[in-house]
Amino acid sequence: MLYDLILFLPCFACLFWLVTECLMAGKTSAFHPFIAILTTGGIYIAAAALYISPSASPELLMTGSILRVITGPSLLPVCWLYLKRLQGQGSFTFAQLLWMLIPAILGAATIVLSLLAGPDAIRDGMQIFFSGAGVPSDKIINAYLFVTGPVTFATIGIESIIYVVMFVRMLVKNNLRFTHLYKFQKGLNLRIPELQSYYVFILCATFLVSIYFPRVVLVQNHWISVILSVLLTVAFFQFGYISLFGAKKSISRDELLLGFRYNYGENDKAEVLEKVFELLIEEAEPASLKHLFNKIGANLPTEDLHPVEAPAEAPKSPAAHIFSAVAKSWDDDSLLSRFENLIFGKQLYLESGLTLVDVAEKLHTNKTYVSRLVNNTYEMPFPDLINTLRVDFAEQYIVAHRDARQNEIAQACGFSSASSFNNIFKKVTGMTPKIWLATNESAR
Repeated sequence: MLYDLILFLPCFACLFWLVTECLMAGKTSAFHPFIAILTTGGIYIAAAALYISPSASPELLMTGSILRVITGPSLLPVCWLYLKRLQGQGSFTFAQLLWMLIPAILGAATIVLSLLAGPDAIRDGMQIFFSGAGVPSDKIINAYLFVTGPVTFATIGIESIIYVVMFVRMLVKNNLRFTHLYKFQKGLNLRIPELQSYYVFILCATFLVSIYFPRVVLVQNHWISVILSVLLTVAFFQFGYISLFGAKKSISRDELLLGFRYNYGENDKAEVLEKVFELLIEEAEPASLKHLFNKIGANLPTEDLHPVEAPAEAPKSPAAHIFSAVAKSWDDDSLLSRFENLIFGKQLYLESGLTLVDVAEKLHTNKTYVSRLVNNTYEMPFPDLINTLRVDFAEQYIVAHRDARQNEIAQACGFSSASSFNNIFKKVTGMTPKIWLATNESAR
């Protein structure tokens, strides 16, 4: 009983995502191909479970054989149609739909042969064949075994070759790289079609492994069936979860974690909700944002809108516009407030080799959010912001240490070298450090 239950685990995963997708993602463009994958995969797994289950009756065994022949060669085509829909293809071509004709022909032939032979004869013929006792004498049974065996496996094998060739062409054409998955794990955004392409490939690979395992081996070694069932369950579950984001163009790991919007505790509630708002704002149309802004303004008490005071001693330098551009924050624990405290309060910009990834890790967020925050708030990229702050600090350092050499100044202000300091200083101020110092002294 437990063994049969484990065999049907992937079916439960397919059923779960069928219901979930209908409730939560029924309006996405890839909805119908996705439902086709779950339906085809779920039926095939149920049929395969009946096929190797020792407790299956002759009628169930025959039904399982028919369903295997129909759904087995159907999964790869529907997976390909799903990927094409994710890439923006609105309607499918005749050639793409023609691929589905092959499993229909095989299924029709299997049904006819099954009706002619009968369930008892099919069961007896399969027992003779798989026990190694020889080939059944009945020609109809032989034809049935030939269609459900070599013909079906050969068809799936040819489909696999075609699928791999088209998948590789798609990788090259759309600049898909497996290295992108590594970067995705590090926090970078990844296009939904690319991410789902990899998961579909994993799903199909696991599916093919389960198909080509001999029935005798699966019947005699239940642990192999259990492992394959668990792998298929995980593959279908991961594939189903990513499908919820089918309307997005790209996604990050943080966004995947926010798939269930209320996945937070009291300590991280503010941070999670802030990320949710950021994602919604990014996806919303201007008209929707305007309506939302007016609605928030109407419901938020005026006394709660306290602007953050600009630094009292903001120097009159190339960095002055940065300090004046600090946005008004409603929450002291917002990403902007934590960023300002880290960069300005703790002077993190003086660290040599500081990168956007370093800052994002210290803030426990994604570098995409930090980059967008910097661009929107200070109207400049992150490297320009850091360099401007370093030049501003260098101006003060030069005035206080007139005899300091450029190497010393560069090291104190976070520059990698004296030449880098000199070039960036000239780019920001329009003059070299020596000329700037002379100009500054003459102005006094």
